[in-house]
Amino acid sequence: MLEEIEHEGGLSIDFFESILDAIHVEGIFLNTAFSYIFDLQSGDVYAYYFHQFEDVVEFNLVEELAHDPLFLDDTGICSGYCLPRLVSQETNDKVTSELRGYKIKFFLIIVFGVAVLSCGGFFIYKKIRNRRTVDLLS
Repeated sequence: MLEEIEHEGGLSIDFFESILDAIHVEGIFLNTAFSYIFDLQSGDVYAYYFHQFEDVVEFNLVEELAHDPLFLDDTGICSGYCLPRLVSQETNDKVTSELRGYKIKFFLIIVFGVAVLSCGGFFIYKKIRNRRTVDLLS
């Protein structure tokens, strides 16, 4: 992927977005929650929620810091960029649906694991009990 870069003009937001898309993690136990691209020359930030790279939140960090330093409200709590609130409802719905699917799969794995361990434990218990019964009868 990096071999494709022949000159500085090859370094575009789309190119870095494709890198983020290639390296993000999706799974039951681990997911990439947020991805960012920082343009250090212009101060622009491109933020992505989960792996929904078609919905980007774009802002200029220099302007935002000048406007509201540290994004703190009167209580001292960060009131600024809560990324899930800034993306579209469609993106939030996709993420929620995907997370729900992962939770269901995780729950099913736990239930299946408990069932297998319970059956295995019961089988071992019966085997030991039968062996003791045979030893007592002999």
